[in-house]
Amino acid sequence: MTDEMILRLAAEASEALSKMEFWMTCDEFCHVYNRMLQSAKENHPATELDRLGPLKVPTFGKALVGNSNYPAEMRIRFSELRIVLEALQTDIEKAK
Repeated sequence: MTDEMILRLAAEASEALSKMEFWMTCDEFCHVYNRMLQSAKENHPATELDRLGPLKVPTFGKALVGNSNYPAEMRIRFSELRIVLEALQTDIEKAK
């Protein structure tokens, strides 16, 4: 997955999350985030992306006891990924 695609998906995910209520769970976004993070790390090995870790995807039983991911948290995660990826692209452009 290219950096441009990751950035576009992060923006679209953030937009979708912004329309959700604060109490809604959005565990299905964990898989999307983890795949985007994995692709970004493959594109930029040994960089600041290594500081970002994958999200734990709660199982059905655990999701019922409050171990869910909520829209505000997920928006922060997607924003972190986008900021780091954009900074890396800027560094690459400056190096050229």
